[in-house]
Amino acid sequence: MSANLQIAVVGATSQLGVALLEKLAELLPPSARVVAIDADELDGETVEYGHRELDVQAVSEFDFGKAGAAFFADNGDVFAAARQAARDAGVLVFEAGATASLAGPVLDDGAIALPQDIALPLARALAALGPARLGAVTITACLSASRFGKPAIEELAEQTTALFTQREAETEHFPKRQAFNLLPLIGAAGEGGDSDVERALAVALPALLGQPALPVFASVVHVPMFFGVAWAVSVEFDGEAPPIAELNDAFLAAGLWLNAEPGKGETTVSPMDVVGTDLLAVDRIRVQRNRLMFWLTADAARVTAKNWCEQFAKAMQTGYFA
Repeated sequence: MSANLQIAVVGATSQLGVALLEKLAELLPPSARVVAIDADELDGETVEYGHRELDVQAVSEFDFGKAGAAFFADNGDVFAAARQAARDAGVLVFEAGATASLAGPVLDDGAIALPQDIALPLARALAALGPARLGAVTITACLSASRFGKPAIEELAEQTTALFTQREAETEHFPKRQAFNLLPLIGAAGEGGDSDVERALAVALPALLGQPALPVFASVVHVPMFFGVAWAVSVEFDGEAPPIAELNDAFLAAGLWLNAEPGKGETTVSPMDVVGTDLLAVDRIRVQRNRLMFWLTADAARVTAKNWCEQFAKAMQTGYFA
């Protein structure tokens, strides 16, 4: 890789963008040139990059011809033109993609496809079980406000304060009040009743596991948390489920944090326990016949940022920047 490579992080103020900047600062030498890019209205804000602050630049004004690589931390439509401009300029784009793999970088139409933040922690946990043995997976994903950006976090904070002070709680980013409430549909439902994020999860997870025919039944719920993500997972095996001791060993071997004996000195793990860390925590492991149920929680942005930077490092080592 050229020592003069400039790296752009697009969507730099998002939770994933912030986590990426933190991880890139750990990975890259101090001489590396990193640029923070975001929507035009965020021009002039600042984000942390290691021990430095970067000024956020407006996406419409950034010249991608000056960059060699660009991370798109936000796949929203607001950055569609920027993604195309980056590709047209010959920039190697890193973004969430359906062809992503846990094994390493996958080049797809000029971009490196990387795991999306809702699917990646699940894929890591399920990969530990031996994907070939899985018959079907049922998931309920609980997403916090941080998944939807700073405006959603601010709206949840404002609604919480409003309710405590007996004021009307205004809604803007969600169809109903977030505070002290659960929203069982995020976005619009398609013909079959699934939301876009549920359909994306049902496609991305089998692809990451290398089991494209694996049935995945996903429900995604917005919960009134500021940060963190949690998943209630039910796995149906082809045949008898492994004993709990074997499952514990498999999770530990895959690098997950395991609360093996809840109620015996350790309380059950919650999203609050892992926010701000790289831990992927599994808890409440239960086996009934051919079915395994467990609870999974993580700071999904940090776990994903770590994976993306690891895959970026592999891309550097394997000649993508030659």
